[in-house]
Amino acid sequence: RKVKNERDEMLKRISLREQEAAQLQTKIDDTEAAYKAVESEVNHMKERLKDTEGRSSQINVLKSRLKENESFIQVLQEESQRSKGRNQTTNEKLRRDLEALTEEKAKMEGHLRNKIESLKNDIEAMQQQLEMKEIEKENAFALMESKIA
Repeated sequence: RKVKNERDEMLKRISLREQEAAQLQTKIDDTEAAYKAVESEVNHMKERLKDTEGRSSQINVLKSRLKENESFIQVLQEESQRSKGRNQTTNEKLRRDLEALTEEKAKMEGHLRNKIESLKNDIEAMQQQLEMKEIEKENAFALMESKIA
């Protein structure tokens, strides 16, 4: 009986040890999975860091280009100011020329209207003369017929 009790006691301890071993194995598995997840995240962060370093380099290049462009813009603005002065003078001259041409156009249009009106009157007079000649021709023809008859 004593041996049986010792054996049962021993089996209980073995069973407890197996349960503890299973729990430890579960903890080991969980720890390994967590480690792999952390390792994956670290690798992902390393890739992002490389991308960021690459972008940082691109940003520095773009900043350099921006400074060059700002200098170029400043030169263009200065040239634009100089051009504005020249353009203002040119625009004033062109405006005066346009006003003079507009006045001349108005005079020409008036002259053309008068000329067209005169030509219409001439055409009417010619048509009236033509009608008179037709009437004279008909009268002469009628007189000739009456003399013949």
